[in-house]
Amino acid sequence: MSSNILSRKFDVSKFGVIYAELRRMLDRPAGITIVIVREDLLVDQQKTVVEHSAGMYMAGLVFEYLIARGGVQEIEKANEKKAKLLYDYIDQSKIYQSHIDPKVRSRMNVPFRINPPELEAQFLAGAEALRMYQLKGHRSVGGLRASIYNAMTLEGVTALIDYMKAFEKKHSA
Repeated sequence: MSSNILSRKFDVSKFGVIYAELRRMLDRPAGITIVIVREDLLVDQQKTVVEHSAGMYMAGLVFEYLIARGGVQEIEKANEKKAKLLYDYIDQSKIYQSHIDPKVRSRMNVPFRINPPELEAQFLAGAEALRMYQLKGHRSVGGLRASIYNAMTLEGVTALIDYMKAFEKKHSA
């Protein structure tokens, strides 16, 4: 649930336990976790809890920011728009390909490949020169991956697409 929490609405009643690490959604250091447990699964037993005060404070600030942006409903719309822009560009491109079925594509992580694959290292180097980092694909599947979590702005996605267009123009035969 870590990639989806606070990115879109979902029915929590369909789950017994939801466990989500919030670093991706909050764009903050690791260590902040939300656990939602259905009441009938709770055992009447008290445990000692030590709060992660700095993390809780930062989470509170981010929650206030998300509420100020319109809450999960508006965040969901923004995430849909960012993902649609990026997937639409990839789908019409001559050198970029997504191998993910459109019915099951993630709004948070957009994996894609470049044809020919030999251009990937050059693409990554050019992106890093423009301060666009961590576009290398997951270690288990390779390729490229744009993570466009809540902290990524529409302007950031647009800048990535602009770079992708320029790279494609330069490397199209």
